[in-house]
Amino acid sequence: MNRILRFAYLLTKTILKSVYIDDQAVVFSVRPYKRAQRLCPICGLKSTYYDTMPKARRWRTLDFGQSMCFLEYQLSRVHCPKHGIHVESVPWARYNSRFTKPFEDKVAWMAVHCTISAVAEECRIEWHSVGGICARVYADLKASVGPGRFEGLRRIGIDECSYKKNRKYLIVIVDHDRSCLVWAGNGYGKETLNRFLDEM
Repeated sequence: MNRILRFAYLLTKTILKSVYIDDQAVVFSVRPYKRAQRLCPICGLKSTYYDTMPKARRWRTLDFGQSMCFLEYQLSRVHCPKHGIHVESVPWARYNSRFTKPFEDKVAWMAVHCTISAVAEECRIEWHSVGGICARVYADLKASVGPGRFEGLRRIGIDECSYKKNRKYLIVIVDHDRSCLVWAGNGYGKETLNRFLDEM
């Protein structure tokens, strides 16, 4: 059962200690592998133990049927020689987040396809949390792809679209080979397109 739950919730480098129900929510008590504990959240290097947080922290994760689920772990603070004292990083969540990576990925995917209020209602979170989640997922994707979004551009698509009852315009440029957005800018016409060419 332990392996099934770890597989279903993408708990890599994580040990599932116990499962219990608390106020109609399923809570998984977890801890990182020893080698994944006490890592600096900024540089990811092993750091020295500073102290333990007084209360266990919970991260919202993907639902189990109709029940909300949380991961629970008592965090430590670490002293990194380069970045000072911080709360340790955990393998299941991004830095400074109260949600797990799979949950944030789901919310960000839904935010592309529906309104923020619909995402908030479906995922049972506050609507203002959706923007922060999308920002963290975008930063993670940007870091993994690297800085060169213009590198290797061969075939692009350019489109102008209007919004706010045709009062505002936007030029969108996509990479057909990678199927991703490369650039977007306010305005329309030659001047806006020249801004893209100048950035390239």
